[in-house]
Amino acid sequence: MFSEILKIIPRIEGRDLASVERSLNSRFKSVAKKFGGGLLSAIKGGGIAGLAIGLIDKVLNPLQAVQEAIDKSLNKGDDLATYAKQFQTTAGSLAKLQAFGQATGLDPEGVRLLLGKFQAAVAQAAADPSKPTSVSAFVGKKDTAESFFEFIQSMQKLTAVQQSLVQQEVFGEKQILKASEFLNANFKELDKTFKAIGVPTADAMSQAAQWLGQQSDNRDILRAAKEQNDLVKKSKLIGDSTIAGLNAADNLDLNQENKNLAKFDSLQQISINNQKLMNLAVNAFLEIAPLLAQALPKLVGVADTVQKNLPDIKGSRAVRGMQGKDN
Repeated sequence: MFSEILKIIPRIEGRDLASVERSLNSRFKSVAKKFGGGLLSAIKGGGIAGLAIGLIDKVLNPLQAVQEAIDKSLNKGDDLATYAKQFQTTAGSLAKLQAFGQATGLDPEGVRLLLGKFQAAVAQAAADPSKPTSVSAFVGKKDTAESFFEFIQSMQKLTAVQQSLVQQEVFGEKQILKASEFLNANFKELDKTFKAIGVPTADAMSQAAQWLGQQSDNRDILRAAKEQNDLVKKSKLIGDSTIAGLNAADNLDLNQENKNLAKFDSLQQISINNQKLMNLAVNAFLEIAPLLAQALPKLVGVADTVQKNLPDIKGSRAVRGMQGKDN
C-alpha cells in the first residue's frame, strides 16, 4: 500500500539491524543493572520493613475477622438469653420465633417489638380481669413466646376486619408490610422447611445461647476488671511531665493555627483562584463535549475497522518490507 502511494519500500540491511540490536541490548543491560540495584537498595532499606508490615497485615486481618466473629456470636447469644428472661421464655423458643420473622422479612428487633406489645397487653388484661380483651385467654401463662405463637395462630382464623381490630387493640395500630406478612405466615409450613434443611432445634438453640451468654458475661467481667487495673497503672505513669508535654504539643498546634489564620486572606484567595481555574477547565471541556460526542463514534469505528483488518495489515507488503529480509 505504501509503495503504491509513496513509491518507497522501506528496508533495513541485516548488518544495520544487528548494530541496532547490539546497541539496544547494551542499553537494556545498563537499565536493568540500575533498576536491579535500586530495587535491591529499596529492599535493604524500607522494602524489608514494608514486606514485613504487609505480612503482618495479612496475618492480623484474619485474626481481626475472627475476633469480630467471636464478639458477634457472644453478643447474639447474650441478647437471646437476656431477652428470653424478659419475655419469660427459653432462648430457643425466642430464637425460633425470630427465625420465623427473618423468613418472612421481619428482623429480630421487629419480632421483639411485637412480642413486647403483646406482653404489655397481657399484663393490662391481668390487671383488670373484669374487662375482656383479645388476650385475656393468655393471662397466667408464663411463656410469653409460646403464648404469642398461639395468639398469632388464633388471630389468623379471624376475618380481615376482626384481625384489624385485634391488632389495633394489642399493638396500638394495624400492622402492615413485613409485620403483617409475619403475623399471617404459615408457621407450621415454615417449621417443616426448617427441619428439612437442618435448622437446629429449640433445645439446641437454648443450650447454645445459654453457653454463649455465660461466656459473654465472663468477657464483660474480665473487661471490667481490666479497666479497673488499667486505671491504677495509668495513674502511676501519667505525671507532671506528661501533662507538660501534652500542653507543649497543644501550644505548637495553636501557634500554627494562628499563623494560618493570620494568612487567611492569602490562603482564601489562592483557594478561590484555584477554584476559578478548575471551573474554567470544566467549562472549556463542556464546550467541546458535543464535538467529542460526535467524533468518538467515528474514532471507535476506525479502531474497530483496524482491529478487524489487522491480519491483512500484518501480511501486507509494506509491513513485510519494514521487517526486512532477516525476519
